[in-house]
Amino acid sequence: MPQAYALSVKDGQTASVAIRQLPGRTFEGRVTRNAGTIDPTSRTLNVENRRTQPAGELLGGMFTQVTIAVAVSHPVVRVLRAP
Repeated sequence: MPQAYALSVKDGQTASVAIRQLPGRTFEGRVTRNAGTIDPTSRTLNVENRRTQPAGELLGGMFTQVTIAVAVSHPVVRVLRAP
C-alpha cells in the first residue's frame, strides 16, 4: 500500500484480488494484518489479506492486483488529454 494511504488501512477491511490470467474474476477477502511500518526503500506498507478460493486458482507468489477502499486525505485531480 503506498504511504499516502497507509494510515487508512485497518484489519478487517475488504480486499478484492484480481489477476490477468482470470479476466473478469475477483476474489474477495479481508485484510488480516499489516507490517505496521513503512518500508524505507519503497515507501509502502506491506499488507496481508486472506480470501477463500475453493477451486485453488490462486497460487503463492502470483502477481495480483489488490483493491482496498481507503479514505483519501487529499483531493485527487485527474487530468485527461483531449483526443
